[in-house]
Amino acid sequence: MRIVSLFPSATELVVDLGLGGQLVGISHQCTWPPSVQHLPRVTKSLVEVGDTPREISLAMARHQARGLPTYAVDGELLARLRPDVVLAQDVCEICAVPERVALATLAEVLPSARLLTLDALRLADVIANITTAGTALGAAERARQLVGELEERLAAVRRRVAGRPRPRVFIIEWVEPIIGSGHWVPDLVEAAGGECLLTAPGAASRVVPWDEVVRARPEVIFVAPCGRALAEATADAALLASLPGWHDLPAVRDGRVYVLDGSVCSRHGPRTVDVAETFARLLHPDAGWQGPPPVAVRSWHDTAAPGRAG
Repeated sequence: MRIVSLFPSATELVVDLGLGGQLVGISHQCTWPPSVQHLPRVTKSLVEVGDTPREISLAMARHQARGLPTYAVDGELLARLRPDVVLAQDVCEICAVPERVALATLAEVLPSARLLTLDALRLADVIANITTAGTALGAAERARQLVGELEERLAAVRRRVAGRPRPRVFIIEWVEPIIGSGHWVPDLVEAAGGECLLTAPGAASRVVPWDEVVRARPEVIFVAPCGRALAEATADAALLASLPGWHDLPAVRDGRVYVLDGSVCSRHGPRTVDVAETFARLLHPDAGWQGPPPVAVRSWHDTAAPGRAG
């Protein structure tokens, strides 16, 4: 079976199912795992963006206001690769190629290929996608094994944090504007022994007015900008210091603001459980964990840009 993945979460899942050798193409956003980085990139962004969160947000908004697609699939390359199955998503048109663009491209250049869309609103959906993909791709047994491993890891986290006080957590998915993480991320906070503020499980991520954050007084803040690796996320987090009332927030006063690799936290594949384990270690550091957290993380106080944060 020849497989093309149009978004990072699917690429990671295919490899974890033991099917990396059947991947023949991936998206331009796929950065993990290293073993498939040599493959042809079948997608591209149609938006010219800058480097800062504000520049990126404005460029995306202008593009969408004109009714233009954000991403494109290289139909000519896709036809040459001749995949049997193409994996797509419909969670977010800003994050990756949406299902409708994938469908239109396949209808034009490769109508014989099957499109498999993997979406997720809740943590349970993320786990269920493994079974769905495994069954469709001929790896049902490996999918069953992988689901069992991930569910046991989640259960172990829940057991370890059970009965402990639940810190009040706000997760920042983007800094300009401030966007709070929704979808499956509040479920991860709950599993890790925290209380997620200002966004609800299964609901879309949303722009959160800063005064709402100030009134909520989070005790812990995770900064994990969507798709931004740790170095970029660290630079983004430094911008928060200029917000009114930032230094008065309990999370900031107590040194409990953490910057995480957003290129892991924004994906809904097997590494989602890595995020839950990392959240748990940061929320409950005295719970007897062994080794470093699975997701790269830094303290905001240690990494804020000089002169921009205290």
